[in-house]
Amino acid sequence: MAATAPEPSSTDVVIVGNGPSALLLSYILHGNIPFYNPRTPHPDPILHEKLKDAPKLLDLDVDKLTDHFEASRYSYSTQALPLNSLLDSLARPNADTDDTERNTCLEWRHLPEAAVPHVVLGDAPRPGGQWTECPKRTTWDIQSLSYAGMLSLPGYSFAEYHQDRFGSKLPPFTRPSRREIADYYTAYPAAVGISDSVRSAETVANVSRTDSGFYIASHNLSCKFLVLASGIFTEPKPARPLLQPLLDIPASRSTQPAARNPLLVIGSGFSAADAIISAPKDQKIIHIFKWDDKRPSPLKACHQQAYPEYAESGPVSTRACPIHW
Repeated sequence: MAATAPEPSSTDVVIVGNGPSALLLSYILHGNIPFYNPRTPHPDPILHEKLKDAPKLLDLDVDKLTDHFEASRYSYSTQALPLNSLLDSLARPNADTDDTERNTCLEWRHLPEAAVPHVVLGDAPRPGGQWTECPKRTTWDIQSLSYAGMLSLPGYSFAEYHQDRFGSKLPPFTRPSRREIADYYTAYPAAVGISDSVRSAETVANVSRTDSGFYIASHNLSCKFLVLASGIFTEPKPARPLLQPLLDIPASRSTQPAARNPLLVIGSGFSAADAIISAPKDQKIIHIFKWDDKRPSPLKACHQQAYPEYAESGPVSTRACPIHW
């Protein structure tokens, strides 16, 4: 008699991805629930009035809470989803002037009865997602654009991790390196007690819908809810059609030193600056950008102390030969 296939295991929620978003969701599903703390009121009085009598954030109508954001005197991010802007502003309402969470409007309470069975499955080699991988031609030592406080997760902040690892207080407005952030996210699950649900170096494949939810064939696993927390930058962004022919040019076999072969950098944003900063000191650079060369580089707006490498990079550098259109 032929052996029958084993019955699939099951859980309520499967989270695909093991980056910061997945770790945060796992923290919540372990029964750690965010509440609004009226004792540290939000600087937006309208938001404070909406939240003070209904502090449990998971039960609230996000659209109703955020419908006044565009007209508010308080500056909310217009580049993020309303839910993300809400969470960021509650966690760090004075992020521009205070990188700590001393004035946070959030209070996290552990409610065991609110825990939900779940599993986190990510293909990154360790918790932290893409932070734990160093792309080609980049360095582990490059600093993040965000301050450490903005990269912190609840229950165990980057400042606490820094204190535990180095035995010293984290300086305010620190921009950690990629390596430091990767190590922090790797340490996070054990620090907050969610390691039992986080599985790394596992690729999810062959997902199908069922009457009761989803079935993941790669893991013989059924679930009621499936959360995609795999990020939007997992695949390289293709070049525009105008630049596609450049990809077909065979690599140079010149025996000349690399410094004699110019590096072409197109654009005037942070990625362009990263390319210039990461290049060898004797590398010739041709920088093509689209803005008036009589005006200062857009990166000049970066704070000289917080972002010195970006404020000083770009075509203003004697290393780059600028071309604009």
